[in-house]
Amino acid sequence: MEFDFLPKLPKSNLDDRTFQDLVDECILRIPRYCPEWTNYNPGDPGITLVELFAWLTDQMLIRFNQVPRRNFIVFLELLGIRLQPAAPAFTELTFYLSADLPSTYEIPTGTEVATVRMEQEEAIVFSTEGPLRIGNPRIRHFLTAETTELIPQGLRDRLTNLWSQAPDGSWEGQEQFVFDEHPQPGNCVYLVFEPEQEIAGNVLALKLRGEPATATGIDPDYS
Repeated sequence: MEFDFLPKLPKSNLDDRTFQDLVDECILRIPRYCPEWTNYNPGDPGITLVELFAWLTDQMLIRFNQVPRRNFIVFLELLGIRLQPAAPAFTELTFYLSADLPSTYEIPTGTEVATVRMEQEEAIVFSTEGPLRIGNPRIRHFLTAETTELIPQGLRDRLTNLWSQAPDGSWEGQEQFVFDEHPQPGNCVYLVFEPEQEIAGNVLALKLRGEPATATGIDPDYS
């Protein structure tokens, strides 16, 4: 049975003793079990036998640490962990409009979208799992505050009674400062849209149009 679908798990090191560790451990036990043995030189026949069995044990540990993937699954099952059943792949999609829409448009459930087909790879086809309503939101209020607060208090509406709204939804009016002449850290803005507009799941782009730049010189009081 092949388990190529499993992630490349790191090899276990169930016993990290090396050949030299095994030899040193055996030599340390000699005074306890055979105190009359005092020659620990590599040329001693007894040390040769110790090194032989240490080598055999080292080879067994090498095989012992090479646990097959099938055993990984068994070990995980002993811990109560089961493989998840097969499931379709999923990803996040972003739809871009080629032009502005006059009204709300809905992308229905089950819309198929495919990746770019390559010479060596077939295109992967995805289908949307829910509807997406692309709205045409219009700004109702443009509020500003001097400080960022969880529940803002001192808000100022920069549009009402100052600017007029064009048929396309844009606002026009005389030039005004959004904040004080010298903005400070913490200044923030709040955009309020028409409540009936669909904006959930939509990516909004805010376009600002200002007066052409002109030379104003250097303000020595501004730093």
